Amino acid sequence: MIRSALIIGAIAFLYMLFANVAQMLCVPFLAVILGILAGGLAGFFDKPQMVNKAVVNGALAGLIAGIGAVLGNMAGLAMRIFVIFGQDTFAGMITNVTGVQYTSTDTTLGILSIFCCCAATDIVLMAATGALGGFLWIKFTSGKKTAAAPPQVLP
Repeated sequence: MIRSALIIGAIAFLYMLFANVAQMLCVPFLAVILGILAGGLAGFFDKPQMVNKAVVNGALAGLIAGIGAVLGNMAGLAMRIFVIFGQDTFAGMITNVTGVQYTSTDTTLGILSIFCCCAATDIVLMAATGALGGFLWIKFTSGKKTAAAPPQVLP
């Protein structure tokens, strides 16, 4: 479970970093896909025999990978605010959209508060879809087990 969580967490960090810089709307969809992958990979590495164990391992792997995704989101948001747009440009964009004058500090605090809500959503979403990935893994692999051949009697 730890291996799958770290692998998917690192991948989630990079994907969320680039998705946040490119387009923030991609992030929830990536969270669903990466959560299912984390749960399936946890089942692949741990090979649990019970459905409950597979679901719990998948959820924990999704949760840990979700932390990597949140770190990637934070890095991408920081790049978007401070490097790509700049605080004053970002405040100007929000002022143009809403028609209300905002300072760069107001916009940064507002964005960070929105980010905290989105981060919690991403973590819960990745944990839930990680549980789904663990469940799907055990359902797909449990049907492939072959019955043991009867013992042969040698004369």
